[in-house]
Amino acid sequence: MHKFIRIVNAFSEWTGQVVKWLVPILIITICYDTVMRYFFNKPTIWSFTLSYMIGGTFFVIGQAYLQKHKGNVRVDLFYAKYSSNIKLLFDAISSLLVFLPVYIYLTKTFWMDFFQAYQRMEVDISSTWYAPLWPFKLFIAVGFTIFLIQFIADILQNILEYRKTRSAEGGEGKC
Repeated sequence: MHKFIRIVNAFSEWTGQVVKWLVPILIITICYDTVMRYFFNKPTIWSFTLSYMIGGTFFVIGQAYLQKHKGNVRVDLFYAKYSSNIKLLFDAISSLLVFLPVYIYLTKTFWMDFFQAYQRMEVDISSTWYAPLWPFKLFIAVGFTIFLIQFIADILQNILEYRKTRSAEGGEGKC
């Protein structure tokens, strides 16, 4: 289990380091379109579509990296006052009962959406570029899959940490 967690964490770290390079590409794309539109009165037909595809890819593939670094927002009105054992137990239980089923459903849905877009050769109709949508939908499905695997690794890590602290306290620790 430890090896699985290490591999997943390393892969999520790697994807975060790779996907960060989409940000400069996104900035260049938007700046290019802005210059063409306002200085030369020749807006591009592809910039909007490419911008949301690059931005969406960055966001969804970066989620595993964000999850690994515990960068998601947490509302801790009650959470902060409890011991680390209670927090680990709460995280594991809420993740298993609430979030995991939702993330599994979303991942499955995004894969079905990708396969459908690929079979139909779906195109984006928001511009006259008519870009194929299946590559973008593939990135969404892959990104959610990586995120789901990282999420499962985090659940396992929480369970292992909880068991370790419980055994270190002799099973009768103060929560």
